[in-house]
Amino acid sequence: MKIMKSSHKKVFSLLITLLVVLVSFSVSGKLIRMRIDTSFYNSSLFDIKRLNVTFESSGYKLYGEVYYPKDTSLLYPVVIFCIGQPGYVSAYRWIPMEIAKRGYVSMLFDPPGLGYSEGIFPNWNLSINFLNLYLRYFAFIETPIHYCHGRWTRALLDALEFLLGLEDVQHVIDKRRIGLVGHSLGGATVTEVAANSSYNFSAVVALSLVTPSSVGKIKAPLMLQSGDLDFFPIFPMIMCPSYDRANPPRELIMIQSATHFGFTTAWGPFCPCPKWQKEISFHYIINWLDYFVKGKKDAYKNLTVAVPHLSKIYHSKYNFGDGDHIIA
Repeated sequence: MKIMKSSHKKVFSLLITLLVVLVSFSVSGKLIRMRIDTSFYNSSLFDIKRLNVTFESSGYKLYGEVYYPKDTSLLYPVVIFCIGQPGYVSAYRWIPMEIAKRGYVSMLFDPPGLGYSEGIFPNWNLSINFLNLYLRYFAFIETPIHYCHGRWTRALLDALEFLLGLEDVQHVIDKRRIGLVGHSLGGATVTEVAANSSYNFSAVVALSLVTPSSVGKIKAPLMLQSGDLDFFPIFPMIMCPSYDRANPPRELIMIQSATHFGFTTAWGPFCPCPKWQKEISFHYIINWLDYFVKGKKDAYKNLTVAVPHLSKIYHSKYNFGDGDHIIA
């Protein structure tokens, strides 16, 4: 019995020590605190609305969220965001929200078996609100099944078709201008869809991961983003050579000390990621969309000029048809 008590004390002490270290890092500013610096962007900000929606895909009812400007006197391009594994909408909604504020209709959704969407197993989950964590117990079992059966790519296309026909927003949508953004397995999904679907996408952005065999088939302008510490750091080894396979226009953004979780708001103030990651990532995302989807020529400078905290290990670079240029 004494041994058990001693063991419990050690575990408790270890947990307290870990918590103190995490709080110390957070207070010192070494971990992420969510803030979007709008001085990076030339776009004016729109007031936006949000719709919670459900749609059918592969026999499952999927949950999604739509964001769009309140000003309905204009037509806006469309951006579909595909989350990663084992993701959930609330960890990623910051990106579609910020995109919508700059004059787009954006949507993200939970693929089958993730978040609030239906799946093979019941939605048994662990939810910790102050850490913005929502983890389904069977997500790691379900996701490979759904992905290998093509249900992620099908869900992305079904989400797009649903949005284009959604009564609340179809009168403000410019169906000729469509962009795709995805993170992790969502990045692999958007590149696969861009390479193989009949849609003429205006721009594609893949964060952390792509489908390497698909990048060379993509005709739309393709931006890849990763970081020094993205998945320890396996994903930079995928993203860098994938950039070389992609067709111009293409761009590779490598962020100093950036991690896999840093593209999300998961773990809240205790996210293991640098405080600059989200700002840099979104800076290049929105300018890529503005330049190639909206045709805003002033975004070119923002895409081709370095901001602080780009990686010193991997070169960020671009090729708009006249050879590769290092962003420095």
